[in-house]
Amino acid sequence: MEKNQHIEHIVADFLHGRLSAKHRRKFLTLVKELKDIDKLSAIHSTIFAQIDALSESELNQFQTLLKNEDQPTRDALKLHQLWKFAAAAAVVLCLGLYATFNNTGKQKPDDHAYYTNGTAKNYELPDGTHVELDANSQIEIEEFNEISRTVRLKGTATFVVKPGTAPFTVHTENGYFTRVLGTKFKVAEAVGQFAVQVERGKVSVGKGEETIAVLMKGDAIKIDDQIELFSHKENPLVFDNTNLGDVITAVNRAYDAQIQLGTSVDKNLKCKATFEKDLSVTDIVDVLCELYGYSYTIEGDRIIIRSK
Repeated sequence: MEKNQHIEHIVADFLHGRLSAKHRRKFLTLVKELKDIDKLSAIHSTIFAQIDALSESELNQFQTLLKNEDQPTRDALKLHQLWKFAAAAAVVLCLGLYATFNNTGKQKPDDHAYYTNGTAKNYELPDGTHVELDANSQIEIEEFNEISRTVRLKGTATFVVKPGTAPFTVHTENGYFTRVLGTKFKVAEAVGQFAVQVERGKVSVGKGEETIAVLMKGDAIKIDDQIELFSHKENPLVFDNTNLGDVITAVNRAYDAQIQLGTSVDKNLKCKATFEKDLSVTDIVDVLCELYGYSYTIEGDRIIIRSK
């Protein structure tokens, strides 16, 4: 237990001169005797997290101290060699990884996890998608190939998805998903809560196999005990004795939507309605279906209105 507690503060101890020869030996013994790869990886992760939390000045100091480790005194030569072995196994490795993050803001395509501690960071995913990852959040790549781009999010992140033929899907810990082809949107998840806000383009939001809503530019959805849809359109849509088909065309244009009328729906029905700017596209479809006794289904990116 004492060893584990010491590892949790090893970077700070080294930085502030508290890492004694005794503690170095304990660390070396632990690394040399540890046969479990997962536990050794956990040690690396622990040290990585400590380095990640350093300020810029502390990081510079840390790098200087590591360089000074290359010039040990004669009396400390043997101990230094042992420490260098341990550092190579953990601290130096983590420092190199940290420098990659800190200097470039991105990871190599074969990396699978991106995370932050106390501050937000910007990353670039293998496909060129830009991610602003909020503090204390994490993204894990589940699948990236020619037919699917899938990540899992814990926390909050804003995505600027690079357009591509493969859909980009964000899964969250509470089972919800957000799927797009190319757009900018923000996803936030917490225990019992889920929210998506679309800045441009179009996304579908759902849970499991069910699509809950299709969001357009300016739309947002919040799900906790209930589902709330919001919209931030600048101007209301006003229709006065307008054919239903023309209403659908106007709504599709305003919301960048794909609403379709089924073959059994009369597109020449007259519509007199005003849709305020705070309505989402699904709110408008709800109103139209209520007016004419229709129903609708969501199939991928399309909303299809049908007669009951």
